[in-house]
Amino acid sequence: MNGPSRPSASGEDPTTRRARSQADIVARWAAIGWEAAPGGTLGGVVETASGRGWSVARLSAGGQHLVGQDLGADRCRALVAMQGGLEAALDSGGHRLATGSILIVNGDVPIELRSSEGAAWFEWQLFSPPSGLVRSGTIRAVPLRVADGMLRMIASMTASLLVVTPEDNGRREIFLHRALSQVMVAAIGDDLFSENPEETLFRHALSVVAANADDPSFDVSRLCEILQVSRSRLFAVFSAHGTSPAKEIRRRRSPQPPPV
Repeated sequence: MNGPSRPSASGEDPTTRRARSQADIVARWAAIGWEAAPGGTLGGVVETASGRGWSVARLSAGGQHLVGQDLGADRCRALVAMQGGLEAALDSGGHRLATGSILIVNGDVPIELRSSEGAAWFEWQLFSPPSGLVRSGTIRAVPLRVADGMLRMIASMTASLLVVTPEDNGRREIFLHRALSQVMVAAIGDDLFSENPEETLFRHALSVVAANADDPSFDVSRLCEILQVSRSRLFAVFSAHGTSPAKEIRRRRSPQPPPV
């Protein structure tokens, strides 16, 4: 017959230690706006970091059924599937997030998430989402494929943000907004506009320029890298509109006259 739990060397019995550990896991999930579905429990690995206007998390939790908390209409959440699979249930229906896809929804949209065994994903949250992400008052809640290069950027940036120091928060917030803008512009691609591919690329490029104009290291080469197009094609597209990539970058950086 089993006897009572014996205290550990630290003086804390195993039952209390397990309870404290579970409470910590629940608190970590709650910090990024998730709780267990009724009757469920929470587990997995949860790493988080946050600043004044953002939060990021690296999550590894198979076999979970999560319910998203209301984050408010002034916030958005972006889920990036890195391994395994995720099933998201929204008012608009169910969506499967395969590895390498991203789902972005407004923070006040009801959402439930189920993770397959071995699933791992990143989550980014932003207050006041970049204006280019919003369409008709709501962010498009449809999984979008992310290019491999952009996926590597997401992984690298998330890892960096998880070791952020408090004095870096303001700068990191700017970078996170810019990066999420780039991810969405690159992921949406032709689906964002109902025009021909060259017009889509031009608008796509202008959005990236706008998101990066305050970065002094941003240049035409970086623009081509983000868009994954050659310099010759990019120059031809801009030329058709009577401008050039360099000219648009300079225009965005020029001080704007105050409104009359």
